[in-house]
Amino acid sequence: MNINQKQKRILICVIYNLILEFWVHSILGFLNPVLTISLLLLYLSYFSMLEDLIVRYKLRDHHVLLIGFIFGLFHEIFTTGSVFNEPNFLGINIVILILANVFWWGILQSIFALYFANTLVERSEVDKEMGPIGWILALSFNLLLFLGRFLEGTLPPGSVLGYIFSLIIMSVAVFLFIFIKKPEETLEIESIKFIDILLKFQIALCLVMGFILIFFIGIIALYLFIMWSVFVGIVYIIYAIKRKRFIGIIKLKKKIQEVE
Repeated sequence: MNINQKQKRILICVIYNLILEFWVHSILGFLNPVLTISLLLLYLSYFSMLEDLIVRYKLRDHHVLLIGFIFGLFHEIFTTGSVFNEPNFLGINIVILILANVFWWGILQSIFALYFANTLVERSEVDKEMGPIGWILALSFNLLLFLGRFLEGTLPPGSVLGYIFSLIIMSVAVFLFIFIKKPEETLEIESIKFIDILLKFQIALCLVMGFILIFFIGIIALYLFIMWSVFVGIVYIIYAIKRKRFIGIIKLKKKIQEVE
């Protein structure tokens, strides 16, 4: 079975995120097949949908950031309940809301994953759109996670105010995504040498931490991951202010092929 360019990018994004999870859960966590398979299907469904939206609508960084925010918040409301942990504003934890959905899902796990995948596999104008069966499977998996909690009566124990406020925030993000103008064509972006080095270092760091942190308390791994993700998020914001973009066709890749 031949794998097309789009599918290769999706697999790279999935592997990239599993490596990030390796830092948090360590090798011991990945020995649990339920966790490993769940994470695999979660990221496979997410990036299948995300890549298809990019192909259909030529999305840019801010669109991807919003999608990551929406997807992450959905699961924090209905499956993990993390946004309700130690609420500090209108029934939700604002710090977790920003950290998890902007710095993690938005920047580190989505924008940087796609940038990394695009440096390895060229984005083409002839990428095929995902069919209805693919969308049904991807959406169904994520809805099943919610329905499982609902039917078991184990939905996250957030307050009524927390649920209402978090759903309002998610609705605003959906509104912004729908109405922010989409570009008419996929724009070219430049490969950023510092980011390329940073991502390679990150992969190495994740693999090392996944083994080393077997001997440490799990909360330490989480705090270290938080520090790293904030650092990477700040790096991205600096480049975004400088008008550098991460989602598109990598110019360096095209130049290499033209020379060949």
